[in-house]
Amino acid sequence: GASHGRQIRCLRVVLGISPAYFSRVSNCTVFQRASVMPLSEQIRKQQLALFGRVARASEGDPLRRDTFYGAQLEPCVSRCIRRVGRPRLDWTTGLLQEGAARFGGA
Repeated sequence: GASHGRQIRCLRVVLGISPAYFSRVSNCTVFQRASVMPLSEQIRKQQLALFGRVARASEGDPLRRDTFYGAQLEPCVSRCIRRVGRPRLDWTTGLLQEGAARFGGA
């Protein structure tokens, strides 16, 4: 997205690489030369770490209580009455799907 483009532009300036159209250096190469991950990937990694911490927390923990029902890993939003229109994206369901895709699971 937009943050990815800003990050690439800044890295190109810091590394002294002209824009891709002129230098023909791909964005992947720029990330490798800078030894960094894309910002979106860094944020997703931190979100998954927080999600894991919330999932392992005790049932009385406020974050766990507001995210899941009891001892199950069922998101609280799954039991809400759905409004008319496109279903809204929610943090818990999105990260459950992301974790299952990355690490395997149901």
